Amino acid sequence: MTFSYRYQGGSLTRDDPTYVERQADSVLHRELLAGNFCYVLTSRQMGKSSLRIRTQAKLQNDNVKCISIDLSSIGNQSEDRWFRGITYRLLKKIDLPKDLSWKEWWAEHDFLAPSQLLRELIDEILLASEEQNIILFFDEIDAVLGLSFNTDNFFAIIRSFYNSRVDNPKYQRLTFCLLGVSSPNELIKDQYCTPFNIGVAITLNGFRLEEAKTSLLKGLENNVEDAEQTLAEIIHWTGGQPYLTQKICHIVVNHIHDNSASESYTVENLIRTFIIQDWEANDNPPHLRPIISKLIGQNEKTIRLLNLYRDILLHRKVKPKHNSCAAELILSGLIIQAQDSLQINNLIYQEVFNLEWAEKTLEDVWQSLQASGKADSISVVSPQFRGVAYVLLACIVIFIVSFLSLWSSYYWFTSEPWLQAFDWKGYGANIELVRSAFFAIGSFYFIGLIWRKEAVELARGTQAIVKRWRRTFFSVGITVFSLSLYYHLWLGPLTLSTKNYSVTNQVFRQCFLPYLLYLPYTLVNYNILALSWVAVSSYGAIKDLNKNLIRTYQFSEKLIYLEEIQENQQYENSDFVVKTVEKEFAKFSTNLITLISRYTVLLLALCIMAIFETLWGANTLADSAQHFMILTYTLSTLALMLIFWVFYHYHVTFRRASIFLFNHNYNYNAFEVKNSFASLIKRILISHLNLYSFAFLSVVFGLICLVRYLVNFL
Repeated sequence: MTFSYRYQGGSLTRDDPTYVERQADSVLHRELLAGNFCYVLTSRQMGKSSLRIRTQAKLQNDNVKCISIDLSSIGNQSEDRWFRGITYRLLKKIDLPKDLSWKEWWAEHDFLAPSQLLRELIDEILLASEEQNIILFFDEIDAVLGLSFNTDNFFAIIRSFYNSRVDNPKYQRLTFCLLGVSSPNELIKDQYCTPFNIGVAITLNGFRLEEAKTSLLKGLENNVEDAEQTLAEIIHWTGGQPYLTQKICHIVVNHIHDNSASESYTVENLIRTFIIQDWEANDNPPHLRPIISKLIGQNEKTIRLLNLYRDILLHRKVKPKHNSCAAELILSGLIIQAQDSLQINNLIYQEVFNLEWAEKTLEDVWQSLQASGKADSISVVSPQFRGVAYVLLACIVIFIVSFLSLWSSYYWFTSEPWLQAFDWKGYGANIELVRSAFFAIGSFYFIGLIWRKEAVELARGTQAIVKRWRRTFFSVGITVFSLSLYYHLWLGPLTLSTKNYSVTNQVFRQCFLPYLLYLPYTLVNYNILALSWVAVSSYGAIKDLNKNLIRTYQFSEKLIYLEEIQENQQYENSDFVVKTVEKEFAKFSTNLITLISRYTVLLLALCIMAIFETLWGANTLADSAQHFMILTYTLSTLALMLIFWVFYHYHVTFRRASIFLFNHNYNYNAFEVKNSFASLIKRILISHLNLYSFAFLSVVFGLICLVRYLVNFL
């Protein structure tokens, strides 16, 4: 018999070979057998109904009568019809005595209130007709949340049976189990009649590797070399989430073969191709969309939920206790509680619902609220605006510090030797203030807007590469800081005094004091702004290059997948293949144009600053500072190399797509005309014509100025 992973057909049968027994299985069975009221309230597609079916089978083997009712099957009815619907379903599942007609019983008790009718049925009929212990399972308990009436009476009935155990031992034979996607506080408003404070909460966690090996390894063993390692990697990505684990096992079995082109696939590549990439299109049956559909609305609560989720993504400390937003995120399945902290449930959710998604969704919700006029009543500040505001405020403070430092050293406490050395034509302070403005504006634009996400990651991220990058630039920062102190507090003043022998009696006042007052300008502009700019932009560049490499690789993998489809003749219609190639290549080229625009702006900013330094700024710098400036702006030409690198990847991907179409006798000429390098340049120029025109002139003029300065300097 062919082994098949089940993820599409709802609940698993009691003897399904892919069912994974977890700790919750034994706990639920033990507690129900002991007569304790239990409830399994957790997120969707965690295997609640499958757990119920399996537990019922075990309990029936223990001679326990089990009756299950799916509350969602009753629908949204009036209170009378809803309770009668439960009562009728119970009657149909009870082995009634032959001398009892349920229709007659129903007619005799028709005068009772609907909730009382249900209680009397359990008391008079169910307990009287069954000698075994009885367990009533109410599945999809969250269906009560959509009803138009208060359902506290339903939970009060359960509580009343437990309270009656003291007076009547027969009620010891009756217990209940509730399963659904909700929290106890949502289900019942009156806490005095809630059964949840006397019940046992069953925690249903994801699969652990040891638990999953028994049931899930068999299907992998005939398809991959190291089945256990493959399963471990799957669980590493899914966090043991049952639906995702079963689905990815199914994908691996169907797309990894020992003797095919898809042998190059790894678990990660398959997950990225079939789950993460185009996740909305690949989310079938729906799993990812329902997670966010419950959270995303047009209200203040959505903003608070997404703000909290964003904090968790950024690894900020969030206390889950008494936090209603945290409880709702946990119930959605998006996050889990690990001891006293909250974290993303699994790597797939983290990749799909990443920081970029969270911020975009937040901004979309905020804009929608503003458009509808509802934003005025909300006290939550737009998160994107808040982050940008922090960066802007920091830049303004730094600019003010620069102004005070310059005016102190050039005007308030200046000296003749200082002015002779640095006050070029009487504009030294103004020129340096303009430089500070360049640094502040550039830092605000690139850190606060372009690479804001990368800046936050670099500041708070816990990944290995982020920590290494942070340590590297912290070391660089300490080195630059030490050199700045050494130069401004010792070497600079001594050099200035040796050039002006008339200051021997007032060395501190005329040489050391101006440098001391100038030190804050150097620290805030070079140690804080410039170094932060370099750290964030270089980290962003590495991430962008990595993303571009991944997109190139994913496109190649997509071509391999299409080639397999062609070999298996699953699609005889060539339009499908051509449209798929064009669609994937269009996405690749659109991302590439965005990338090129980003580095064009960076190159433009650097060229403007290089022109400024060449024509005016260098005259206010000491010789050592000029050397540093030349090195910095020479290295900045790497931005141009990044643009060429991106163009190279476009060329590689374009040729692969063209060759694929040619080898399979498709119309590759039309594809080449539409996506040629000339067409790409045209699209780039059309998208930002003013930017690229100005950038071209600035780059040319900046390079001319830099070469001219180098010649004069050397």
